[in-house]
Amino acid sequence: MKNILFLDLEVDGQSNIRDIGAWLDHSHFHDPDVKNFQLFLKTHASSFHFLCGHNIFHHDLPLLKSLLQDNELFKKHVIDTLYLSALLFPQHPYHKLVKDYKLVSEEPNNPVSDCKLTMRLFKDIIGGFQQLALLFKTLYFHLLKDIDFFKGFFIYLNENGLLQLIKASR
Repeated sequence: MKNILFLDLEVDGQSNIRDIGAWLDHSHFHDPDVKNFQLFLKTHASSFHFLCGHNIFHHDLPLLKSLLQDNELFKKHVIDTLYLSALLFPQHPYHKLVKDYKLVSEEPNNPVSDCKLTMRLFKDIIGGFQQLALLFKTLYFHLLKDIDFFKGFFIYLNENGLLQLIKASR
C-alpha cells in the first residue's frame, strides 16, 4: 500500500514508549529510540501522505505529539482502523487487532508485526467498503467525511480512485 505509513507504539503502564514500529511500502522501522524514529520520518516524509494505525487517535498520536512537537508527521492524513473496523464489520464481536503471531508463542508485542496486521486489516476494510451497496457508500461518505476518525479514509479512497458515489441531482 503506497503512500501510507503504518505505525504502532508499544507503551509501558506509565505511557513511556517501549518500542516503535513503522511499515512503509516494504521499508520498516523498529527501534525504541524516538530520535531514531525522527530521523526515519525525516528521511521518508515525502514517501507517504497517510498515517495509519489501530487506535492511533487515542493511543499513538497523543504520545507522539507530546514528544515530537511541530513534526511533519502531524500534517499527514490519519486513518484509524479501529473505527473503520467497527463501522464496516459490525457483526464482529470485538475490534481489537488480532495478533495471530502471539497465538503459538509468548512473544511480546512486536510493533512492526502489528503494523503489518493493521495493513492487512486496512485492505479488508477497503474490500468491505467496496462491497457495500452504492447507496450505503454514498451515505457513509456524506455522514462521516468531515469527522476526524473517518476523514483520512475517505481522502485515501478518493485519491486512489476507489470512491464511487451516487451523484446528487438537483
